[in-house]
This record gives sequence, structure tokens and C-alpha cells, in this order.
Amino acid sequence: MKEIKEYTLDLRKIKFNDNLLDISGDNYGIIYSLLKANYDEVSVDYVESQEEKCEKELYNNAALFFKFSTIKSSRGRKELLKEISDSLYNDGEIYIWDYNKRYRENFYGKIICIISEETNKEFLIKDSNLIKALDERDILNAMNSDFDILDLQHNDEIFFIKAKKKGRKTYEDITSGDKLKIYSQQPGYKIFKRIYKGFKS
Repeated sequence: MKEIKEYTLDLRKIKFNDNLLDISGDNYGIIYSLLKANYDEVSVDYVESQEEKCEKELYNNAALFFKFSTIKSSRGRKELLKEISDSLYNDGEIYIWDYNKRYRENFYGKIICIISEETNKEFLIKDSNLIKALDERDILNAMNSDFDILDLQHNDEIFFIKAKKKGRKTYEDITSGDKLKIYSQQPGYKIFKRIYKGFKS
């Protein structure tokens, strides 16, 4: 078995404005912990189905924490990026963390996240799918039409992308599409957590 390599992500400088759409590959709880470290009050709104329409609001931020590596095809990744773009306000920002992996290679990583001076969280990723590949250049190319890249960082195989949405869409344009329904729980800083069961292939 391939040796598990350690990667440290310093997230202390990551600051989200207003509401956030959290699209994570697994429930690592990193984005929620990051918000809790910076805001006194945080609520989570769960979106239950991608077939239901978005009836409430758009988002100022979207975070994808090791999500693209769970999607096998480039088409599925492009569809996800398009839907996120349609769900963001003009000038909304997207934050992406993931890893590069070639065909016929494994990725085994211990991810250590520095949330604050007092808080670290860690988790393991074991990706042994030899017929799946992920290259940050493909993600960047897929983002070109809808996003301006603001930051690109690397930690060996791990990459981080921060980008801002281009152009202008009205609220009516967004709500007329086949989007997701949002259920509010309480006031405060909100994470809208979306479940993308339809983007596995």
C-alpha cells in the first residue's frame, strides 16, 4: 500500500462574506469549523434535492472542499461549475481545495487543517480509483468562461483556487432555472449545504 503523505492547509486567512454555499466531497466539517472560528453565530441550511427550485436567495460565496475529486468525469465537473456560477451573485466568489491525480495512480493523504490558533482538524483521503484523474488545469479551463481567477496556490499535489464570478445575472434569471430549494433554520451567518448526488459520473 502506498505511504500516506501529510499535507498541512493553513486556513486562518480564509474569510467568507455574507452567506455561503458549502459543497464538500465528504462531511469533514472543515468549512463549518472555519466559520465558527470567525463568527459568533452560524446556521446551516440544507438543500435536499437538485431537482427542486431555488426559491429563497443567491449566494455570495461557494466552497468546494475536495469535491471535484469525487466526480469521475470532466463533464460532471463542468456541470457543477455551471450550476454554482448560476447560483452566485455577480462578483460572488468560489473557493476550491482539491488534489491532482493522474490515471493509474493512487492518492493517499492525511490532510491537517489549521482552523485557528487553538484549533486543528485532520482527516484521511484514500483514493485508489486508477481510472479516475484530476488536473487543476482542466478545472481552471472550465472556469474561464464564468470566473476570474484571483489566487492559485499549491502544496505538492494539493491545490487551492479562489475566483470571482464574471458578468451579471438578475435574480429572475437564476430563479427561473432548475435549481435547488433552500430551507431556512435561523438567522445569522448561513451555510447552505447542497447535496450533489447527481454528479458522481
